[in-house]
Amino acid sequence: MAGGASFADYDNAFRQIHKGGRGVIPPSVIAGAGAVSLRPVVPEAELGKVERTREVSDLMWHLNNYKTITCACGTKLKIPP
Repeated sequence: MAGGASFADYDNAFRQIHKGGRGVIPPSVIAGAGAVSLRPVVPEAELGKVERTREVSDLMWHLNNYKTITCACGTKLKIPP
């Protein structure tokens, strides 16, 4: 689908994947919408060591079914299952 980001491009991509020949976007919508180009790629910012560590820690708590409650003061409470 690297041609663009318009409704027509999305509909064409859907038709290529689903060989039924029928699109999902009505022709009236496609006719009324203009062409939309793809936006340039913007690299994501690198996470620092502290942010990465916090992200992994939060994931481990979540995987062990702990519930996280964020207090109005900014504290995060981790409640065991």
